[in-house]
Amino acid sequence: MYKTNPAESDSDNDGLFDFEEVKIRFFDGFESGGFGSLEWNSQGNMNWVIYDNDSYEGTFCAGSPSGLPNDQYSTLEITVNLPVKSKLSFCYRVSSEEYFDFLQLIVNNSVVEQWSGEIPWTTYTLDQPLNAGTNTIIFRYSKDSTLGEGLDRAFIDNFTVENITYGTNPAKADSDGDGMKDGAEIYAGTDPLDPASVFAVKSVSIIYDGEQEYAVKITWKCSDTPGRTLW
Repeated sequence: MYKTNPAESDSDNDGLFDFEEVKIRFFDGFESGGFGSLEWNSQGNMNWVIYDNDSYEGTFCAGSPSGLPNDQYSTLEITVNLPVKSKLSFCYRVSSEEYFDFLQLIVNNSVVEQWSGEIPWTTYTLDQPLNAGTNTIIFRYSKDSTLGEGLDRAFIDNFTVENITYGTNPAKADSDGDGMKDGAEIYAGTDPLDPASVFAVKSVSIIYDGEQEYAVKITWKCSDTPGRTLW
């Protein structure tokens, strides 16, 4: 465990908040055999349930209820409070009437994806990170007014939300020991985990506008881009 100071937001005074350096993870593979691992809530005409066969991994997975009537829906919902931007990923499977009965992913009241038909277990990662603050994630299985095909259900497994961090040590101001604090390296664009990645100026030039104004242009090498420029 990191020896951080709970009374300080930046224990090592490196210019980065502790939560920017350490993984904060919400995970549920439903291996408890229930919904108790996280604060799940089910809404709609019938509740989601736990299945003990055909999971993506392990023994259990969550799924929409068997026997959901036509023209009805059922949701599995969770609200998470995040200190920083975070990544959402999960595994899903759908067996439904294609183009008519859908598994929808709803994030903060917006439908961002939907699936129907016969889709085997697939790993999905949301393109855009979840913002810091309160985020509500809803899995909604809905049926049209007629028919039903396949298992007429949707399933999820390995639900994961984890913050995007720099991977540095929150109890050590200079994680790679190169003499530059982690926060300064992030600002400069160098890698705080690589002692060979150091601030190095590529070029310095003086710009004259032809009248009275001069400017100094400094470009330096970065680990994440070809270079950065300061005017």
